[in-house]
Amino acid sequence: MKPLPSTISPVGVALIRAIALSGVPSIVFVAIALLSWPLTSQTHPDLGLYFRVAELVASGNLPYRDFRFEYPPFALVPCVAPLVWGGSAQTPEMYRLAFLFFNAAYLMVIARVVQLIIPKEGKSELIAMAALAIPAGILAPFLAWRYDLFPAMLTALAFLGAVHRKPLFCGALLGLAISAKLYPVVLVPIFALWFARFVNKRSAVPLVLGVLTTVALTLLPFCGGGLSGIVRVFTFHSQRGIHIESLSGGLILLMSSLAGEVSPTGVSFGAWHLVSPAADALAVWHGPLFVVLFGIFLAVAWQFIFSESNHRDPTAQLGLLSLGALLVFIVSNKVLSPQYLAWMFPFVPFFRIKQLSCFVLVCLASTFIFPFGYNYLLAGNVWIVLLLNARNLLIVGLLFWIAWDFTHSPPERRGSK
Repeated sequence: MKPLPSTISPVGVALIRAIALSGVPSIVFVAIALLSWPLTSQTHPDLGLYFRVAELVASGNLPYRDFRFEYPPFALVPCVAPLVWGGSAQTPEMYRLAFLFFNAAYLMVIARVVQLIIPKEGKSELIAMAALAIPAGILAPFLAWRYDLFPAMLTALAFLGAVHRKPLFCGALLGLAISAKLYPVVLVPIFALWFARFVNKRSAVPLVLGVLTTVALTLLPFCGGGLSGIVRVFTFHSQRGIHIESLSGGLILLMSSLAGEVSPTGVSFGAWHLVSPAADALAVWHGPLFVVLFGIFLAVAWQFIFSESNHRDPTAQLGLLSLGALLVFIVSNKVLSPQYLAWMFPFVPFFRIKQLSCFVLVCLASTFIFPFGYNYLLAGNVWIVLLLNARNLLIVGLLFWIAWDFTHSPPERRGSK
């Protein structure tokens, strides 16, 4: 008996295979998130905050006017969407599952974008999916219950727009990402430099216009209730103290542990911060530190991009420089929450193999510290404090490694071990 002829074209088969492969990171992510929930369920107050925000919005309340909302306006989307999808009568448990599956969808979009921008030869697609699935799975015990994958997805789509030389589209998506979580603002000058070099100098203008227009449009519906609530979003971080997981926080904890003391801590702005004169003194220097480090990074990026000897793949350059910009922001920030590592997911395939291994170690240490070892960290356990500082040192090392890579490595070494 002859087999029935296939009704799916080779192109269709390839597309189905690609979509199925892009779902692998999400499957790993969801499985580990569900398995770890019984062990970590008491460590996710953010999820309760998102649920309350969604209920308030569903009841007709306007953020910033009728209730305090500490995130930018477009962050309402990942908060409200799970409630809308499941119906307004959801229980917190139903909302939690819907939130998880929305996060899995965002991760799948990131994976699909990665598939579209990486080279198609050899096993690079499989390696890229593994490079995304491994850190996503490691971070799942807490990342599944934060909304950081949503702005990371928007950043990935902006990256795809850049690869296709669409500055206005790219700028609009970066604007949406900034309106969901402020961090993508550090990518705007990197993308602008890239467009000026690889498209034309005027293409940076529609990029910036797209960013500004989109941010303005997302703010506009909330201006009727006054600007004070919206302004508070942008001053929120400036009022925070030293987060205990930040680089400076880890050093203060280490000095206290070595002296046989426990650094005083307190909960504010929804996180644990150090409460001491040393921490207060250091907090005011993080802003200037970021300006200096990011200024240096931009100067190096400018020289690198516009160098006459620069003949490297433009897409890889944008991915590498984006990783560097995000690491500068993370390193110089006085807050270093572990979910920040998800911001790098769209660009993870541009790590070298050894750099990726370093990033995986950072993810492993972060998950061990939070949520599993956090009580020991608060108690000043010297081994957890040492692990925190080792993790932070790896992040700093990864930044310098990437900076060295794009300033010294010859083009043919990209993608090597």
